[in-house]
Amino acid sequence: MNRWLLISLAIIAVGNVMCCHSLAAQGQKLNESRQDPCIPTWISVREHLSDEDWRHVASRYEIVVAAFGNSPMSNERVKWIKSHNPQLRLVVFLSALSLANTGLNPKGDFFAEKYSDWFLKNKAGAWVRTSIFGNILFDPGHKEVQAFLAQKAHDYIEKYGYDGLWLDLVETTTKFPEHNLQKSKIINPKTGEPYTNAEWKTVMMELVGSVRRSIGNKLFLVNGSQGSGKIYFQNAYADFFKHTDGLTYETFAGVFTKSLTAFRKEEEWKSDIDAMVDSVERGQIVLCVGDVKKPADGELKQEYDRLYRFIMSSFLLGKGKKCYLWIYATVPKSAVTWTWRRDVEKDLPDYWSMPSLGEPKGAYSKTDGAYQRDFERGRVLVNPTGRKVAVEMKGQWRTDKGEAVSSPLILDPHTGEILLHP
Repeated sequence: MNRWLLISLAIIAVGNVMCCHSLAAQGQKLNESRQDPCIPTWISVREHLSDEDWRHVASRYEIVVAAFGNSPMSNERVKWIKSHNPQLRLVVFLSALSLANTGLNPKGDFFAEKYSDWFLKNKAGAWVRTSIFGNILFDPGHKEVQAFLAQKAHDYIEKYGYDGLWLDLVETTTKFPEHNLQKSKIINPKTGEPYTNAEWKTVMMELVGSVRRSIGNKLFLVNGSQGSGKIYFQNAYADFFKHTDGLTYETFAGVFTKSLTAFRKEEEWKSDIDAMVDSVERGQIVLCVGDVKKPADGELKQEYDRLYRFIMSSFLLGKGKKCYLWIYATVPKSAVTWTWRRDVEKDLPDYWSMPSLGEPKGAYSKTDGAYQRDFERGRVLVNPTGRKVAVEMKGQWRTDKGEAVSSPLILDPHTGEILLHP
């Protein structure tokens, strides 16, 4: 072989090794600087981002759900994105019901007669459409649908290097597919009658099981339970944990898409925390979503900060080792909802500068009218009621911003506090 060719190959090999070591060192340095975050975070990205934005995302978040559509060039960026933080878990988005990220065009040739039974229909035999997505929905009980989604998940993971799958709309009842359908009901083709909730949950379990078998031990996260801890317990959502690694809780601690004061009753708020705790005890990853409307011009930033603190404190009451929070700014009638943009992120709480509380020292409890939980280096308190409460504080305390705390600590209605030992 030519002597200069051998030298060139050697230089390339050394360069590749140095590059790998450099990326590994960068990843190690990044992870060392982010050890033990007070609020571990996750997000969903459903749009194309610049290289700079992806570096920013990789440096801040532990789990990212991505949907690049059908562009191979975008999906091929997965390994490059992960090179900026080897600990980042990048998972692909699919849905148990909608066609999103499947490559199927609701207006294309896919809707040939041979596929017509893949989709939910009403009693008249017409495909069911929802106002949310504007397209028809899969019938999760159809064996070919189950096989199609399972294979799609497998192909995304194996071809592009995703760490796993986030499967949307894994619901226990027919409430979502029948949303805004007026009096129309979805029909179970096996019976010719409307799906019962028991039948619906059974076929959903079959679909989830099929996906698990297809992707093996890769990370498998699902989204459902209608965003309520109360529904989680009523419908035994934990049955899905037979096949999954984690669950997403949308509208965690309340729904604030239209009003910052739309708080849940204490019992309902507590059910969200308890559902989170139950999932943690079952070894599941928990992804919480605080759904808040985007700040409008003229609104007080303090009101939003107060609500963000309430959501973050509620999260810390139930937080386990595998729990993550994302507070996103919903923009009505806009694609900004359920995605990431830096101009929106700047209006959200600064999770990353908060001092760590360390490990929890036990479960949360209610004392002096407030829900409290002690940590190695601090304490979290939440008042989910509509009245003020006074909490006796023994010893010295300060806020995470360094402000001294006097006793009794007065918690206003629907507020949370994150305190530290001096």
